[in-house]
Amino acid sequence: RRVSRFMTLLTKLKEQDAQAQLQAGKGAGPTDLPKAAKNWREIEAVLEEVDLSGIEVVDNEREYLAVLGRSVKLKAQELLKNGLESLNQAEVGIALQTAYNLDVLPQTVK
Repeated sequence: RRVSRFMTLLTKLKEQDAQAQLQAGKGAGPTDLPKAAKNWREIEAVLEEVDLSGIEVVDNEREYLAVLGRSVKLKAQELLKNGLESLNQAEVGIALQTAYNLDVLPQTVK
């Protein structure tokens, strides 16, 4: 059951990642960043709840998840910095929503 939930969330996350790559090529904004952060955090929660190590499909995706998690956090930090510097409320809002979805909002605000 947990593996099924993991795979469902992973599929959504990969679709969002692919969409973000496509949007980045067109110069579009990071509007899906909070959604990706939420799905990434849900996957992390599934992995924390139950030990899924030793399951090949899960183990094969751990590196991807680690890289994507770092990428989402970095993009949110950059977006917040740029939004504050340019006084762009939309960017600040997206960055803060992303931080909230990653469960790192208190650290981000400090």
